[in-house]
Amino acid sequence: MRCIFCQEEKSPGEMSLEHVFPKAIGGTYCIKSVCKSCNDRLGHSVDDALTNHKFIEFQRMSLRIPGQSGAVPNPLAKGVLASDSSQAMRSLLNDSGQLEPYLVPSVRVINGDGEKKTINFRIDSRDKDKLTEMVNKKLKRLGQEPLSREQIEAKAEFGQSEHPEIQVKIPVDLIQYKRAIMKIAYEMACTWLGDQYTSDALASTLRECIFDTRLSGDWSEKYPIHGQIIFRDQQHSLVPFINDRPYQHIVFLTRVQEKIAVYVRIFEIFDALIEVSQQADRYVRGGSHFLAIDPVTGVQYESTFEEEVRRLGEKWNIARGIRRK
Repeated sequence: MRCIFCQEEKSPGEMSLEHVFPKAIGGTYCIKSVCKSCNDRLGHSVDDALTNHKFIEFQRMSLRIPGQSGAVPNPLAKGVLASDSSQAMRSLLNDSGQLEPYLVPSVRVINGDGEKKTINFRIDSRDKDKLTEMVNKKLKRLGQEPLSREQIEAKAEFGQSEHPEIQVKIPVDLIQYKRAIMKIAYEMACTWLGDQYTSDALASTLRECIFDTRLSGDWSEKYPIHGQIIFRDQQHSLVPFINDRPYQHIVFLTRVQEKIAVYVRIFEIFDALIEVSQQADRYVRGGSHFLAIDPVTGVQYESTFEEEVRRLGEKWNIARGIRRK
């Protein structure tokens, strides 16, 4: 078999199962045309930019979609106390999917007059039983005698804040995640158009762009690839009429005269329309295709783009008839 990325002939044992939509975002559609070496490279240098994108992490947290480690991502995990930026805070995700504030233990040594020093400890209420151990460990390092639990608690001041304000910095990638979306478009083009697609002029350009980790701006300035990748919302959508599949991943291929384009939607966050060929007549299998994946259940739905448009039209007509009645 020939790998669709490195274009090298590989034995069956050198090929691997590739998730077109990454598994970490609920992708279940797989292909077997990528070698292990390219698959590993895609996972670390391409897919990670999408699965770890902060907007995607928020959606995964909301839908409770775990990553490879089995943990649900929490983009709000690390922050600082709004009233004291030197105090580290955590927002912990409980079993119910709710965030709970947690004060990270901190120790401050304040120099006083002469050799006198004041040691200030801050802990979360759930760490109260660890206070004695923490204090005495610090005293030992300072060459001081240990204190009993009673002595420590007599000096302690206990307070409570039900809803502490936490500040979190959230960096948002504007470029690298696009390579992962192009990867999805490329892999589906290879799947739907057949083996000959890898020799298409645009296929070669897409492969180069997908692996370009130095991409630092608009890809069209560097590569002759036509298309758009945008943040999707109610006012901005490349295909607004597909509106009854909330949170689902969607990809379809369609032909417009001599050109073939692939549309990709990730949750309801990213929209992309990528031109994958300017030689539509080359492909016997160049008809339209449609695929939707429920990222929570993993259920896939396949048809053609025309059938999906027809389904939506019939549904809209039924709804309009009901309203008229």
